[in-house]
Amino acid sequence: MSEVTRSLDERLATVPELWRRALIAEAKLRSGERGALSEWPPVPLKHEHLPLLLAFGENVVDFEPAERAAEEVLRTRPALGAFECERLIYPLHSRERNARSALQSFDRMLRLAGRAFERDWMLAVLIEFPDGACGGRIASVAVNPQTPFSPAELARLWVAAALVGDGSARTIA
Repeated sequence: MSEVTRSLDERLATVPELWRRALIAEAKLRSGERGALSEWPPVPLKHEHLPLLLAFGENVVDFEPAERAAEEVLRTRPALGAFECERLIYPLHSRERNARSALQSFDRMLRLAGRAFERDWMLAVLIEFPDGACGGRIASVAVNPQTPFSPAELARLWVAAALVGDGSARTIA
């Protein structure tokens, strides 16, 4: 066993059991073992487990069929909160090319994005899954004088809106 491996094993042994099992499952998933999602430990739906619940939600969205992923995300909604739930659901609708549901999810996400980090997440999701209608929603928010966004956030909104453009070639519809 190499010194690096021994050091990692020693550090991992100090991590609480729930986190250790999740980290091992995550490492297996990222190395290509799709079945490792079944090794993810059951995580109690409590706010103190939010990072594990988010990681599980992101993995479910990445590795499971849309229907199962949506069920799991919705199951964790009480602990995740409405915004994080929509942030995970929007890509599912986008991948399924369900434009109507994706737009509804994006609208809910936009309404719920009250904190700066939520607006940044929303932009990241939109850039990963561009859609012209969603870009239009962002553009309309950016020009609204009642919008509580900072000048820097408005600049990022305009960039995101420009990136998705009219959505003619990259829309999910």
